[in-house]
Amino acid sequence: MKKVILNKPMLCGSYEAEHRKYVKIIEGSTTWLYVPERAEFIYCQTNDRTGFAGRTITFPLIDGGSVSLIGPWHTNAHALFADTGVDLRDKHYTKGLIAGQRLSCWPYEFDDVIYYEEEPIIGTFNRIEEMCKKLVKGQGKALFYYSESFGGSTSGLCDIQDL
Repeated sequence: MKKVILNKPMLCGSYEAEHRKYVKIIEGSTTWLYVPERAEFIYCQTNDRTGFAGRTITFPLIDGGSVSLIGPWHTNAHALFADTGVDLRDKHYTKGLIAGQRLSCWPYEFDDVIYYEEEPIIGTFNRIEEMCKKLVKGQGKALFYYSESFGGSTSGLCDIQDL
């Protein structure tokens, strides 16, 4: 089976940030904001206030009201867990495919597709790549993967020599 992944429209990061409801945690000098059960929407403000080019972003809070942060950064579930103990590391919504050939990278075009997901599935961020590595071990030949999340996409080669 052949599969072509077309380019996606660009999203406005500040718009996306301002249109969700967050939990707020202050840990030391860092203010954390996250959407429960969604690892894609984690932001923090530290002493370095140059995220979003120093813009002030207003985040609605789940418990009512809002908080405005100057130059917050979009960050990741591993950083949130390390600083606060809040664990969203397995709450990434991704979809992907695994194939025997990658024919092109813009747009992505794959042939000999052996695994494909139409809709996002919750799990770890690298879930498709890890699945590809397991298949490579079982088949003994290189495979390609493509993984897409709310924040973008990645594609790579899983080679038996790299395992």
